[in-house]
Amino acid sequence: MARPIRVSFSGAVYHVTARGVGGGCIYQGAADREDFLKVVGNSCQQHGLVVHGYCLMPNHYHLLVKTPRGNVSEAIGAIQK
Repeated sequence: MARPIRVSFSGAVYHVTARGVGGGCIYQGAADREDFLKVVGNSCQQHGLVVHGYCLMPNHYHLLVKTPRGNVSEAIGAIQK
């Protein structure tokens, strides 16, 4: 069953999380974590996201983001590529 459509509007705050396939690791080391944070930063600049907090775990991450433009799906989609 598909996830329900996310309601998106300007100024909303979202808790976004994603896990590795089968609970596997999503980072190979410190360099991968830094690269991921650069991708997040690029998405912030491109899509206007504001990150209020984040947590990078070996097999998943959490982001607390605000979307001034109401475009959370596009912004997170750019991070997940």
